[in-house]
Formats: sequence, C-alpha cells, structure tokens
Amino acid sequence: MLSIKRLIRFWWLFPGVYLIALLIQLAGMVSGAGHTPRSLQFLFYAVAWPSYVLNFLLPRAGTHHPLLNLILFLVVGMLTYALLGFLLDLAIKKYRNRRR
Repeated sequence: MLSIKRLIRFWWLFPGVYLIALLIQLAGMVSGAGHTPRSLQFLFYAVAWPSYVLNFLLPRAGTHHPLLNLILFLVVGMLTYALLGFLLDLAIKKYRNRRR
C-alpha cells in the first residue's frame, strides 16, 4: 500500500500547473500579436487572480519596470498556489487521520 507521504504533494503540484498555464497564456499572446486566442481566454482567470489579491492588499506594490512587475506577479502567483496546495495537503492528511 502507498504511504500518505507519496500520495500528497499538492504544495509543489499547484505552482507547477500555475507556471504551465502562465507559459501557455504567454505563448498564446505572443503568437496572437498581443491578443489571446479565444480558446485560451479561460487561463486568464486561473493566472491573474493572485495579482488582484496582491493589488487589493498592497495597492502600491508594483514597480514601473515591466520585467520586475512580471517577476513579482510570477512569485506572488507561485507562492499563492503553493500555500493553497499546502493547505489542501493538511486538510487531506487530517481527514485521512480522522477516518482511521
């Protein structure tokens, strides 16, 4: 039987999926000359919400340099999804321990 430690790894899986979604959306924007194709527009909602949370909590957190803004956006998104994955790992672990 597999141990729980091998089954639960959302804390690194969620940021990886976030990074892949961001790269797919950026590739779609580059190929569409700045316009995201209609088939990739759903990725905007999965990728952009951490930046909205950051903008709500710290309104002046951005810089005037686009590359630094992109790096800040990427770091905040990865940390947000890592935190969600960690909380999901804890919830699953507590639920499994409670059922025994």
